[in-house]
Amino acid sequence: MVVGLNQSYSEAGEGQKREMDMTRTISAKFTSSCTVCGKTIRPGDQITYDPAIRNSSRHAKCKAFVAPADADAPIRLIYSSSAPAEVGQAFREVTRRGAGRLLTLVAVDSYYISPREAQRREEDFDDFDCQAGYEYTCYCREATAEEAAPVLARETERDAKAAAAAAEKTRMETHIHELSTPPEGWTMIDGAALDYSVSISSENGTENFRESALTLPERESWTLLGEEHGPAPLSVYARLYQVGPYRVLEHGNWDDWRTAIMVPPELREAYLSREVARRGITVESATEWLAKYRGCMGTQIYEFAAGQTQLQEVK
Repeated sequence: MVVGLNQSYSEAGEGQKREMDMTRTISAKFTSSCTVCGKTIRPGDQITYDPAIRNSSRHAKCKAFVAPADADAPIRLIYSSSAPAEVGQAFREVTRRGAGRLLTLVAVDSYYISPREAQRREEDFDDFDCQAGYEYTCYCREATAEEAAPVLARETERDAKAAAAAAEKTRMETHIHELSTPPEGWTMIDGAALDYSVSISSENGTENFRESALTLPERESWTLLGEEHGPAPLSVYARLYQVGPYRVLEHGNWDDWRTAIMVPPELREAYLSREVARRGITVESATEWLAKYRGCMGTQIYEFAAGQTQLQEVK
């Protein structure tokens, strides 16, 4: 009898069928990883391995998994990150087509894939999805109604939250659209500069530039007409103010922050005339600019300077 060789026999049908367990228990000669616990096997450690199976070494104290009978767990699934549930609990199978069957986990076997084996699988079998770590073989059966009840309750709660979030998103987007839409007949100049000065220092001293054709009252006197913002900082937002005869819209989306001026019909020509004068736009420069950038922010101003009567709304 070979030392360390475990043999077992069984009978099936006529005659005898010999089934031999070829696992051996020896002292490790090389450094490797245990296929059960994943920890390092060092030279001298007692290990059990099957010479017919590549990379099957495990610590002798780490017991080999015994799979349940097919009648108890006819369904087998493999997961690469973690088992989908605790043994005895139900879970929803996930397939490429979406939600799958409701199953109960009967048993789970873990197998540790070393980086070397993961590389071998990729090279030998084109298994590009294989990664180092644990691989879980889950033995399952169809869940009973009682076992499936907690899963169905969680799914109902999840779906209700998703529906509420979708409704809130629709409400927020609708409100932002309402705030961002000027009244009928008004002109919105997006990206408009408000009443403030910019100082630029150079070798010739400091020069001050006014960044708006409007003189607006102090911000404290602005009247907030409405605001809306997303759930996180730097998210979608819009704030609409009444500032004298004008409206100021502060709006943005993540890193795109803008200020827009809404000009009533009776003040549109005066506002655009002041803005054209402030920027020093001529008919020639306006025509050249429109040939390159029509549709960008400021289009209304350059169209006005070019003498066009139809103004294009900037989006």
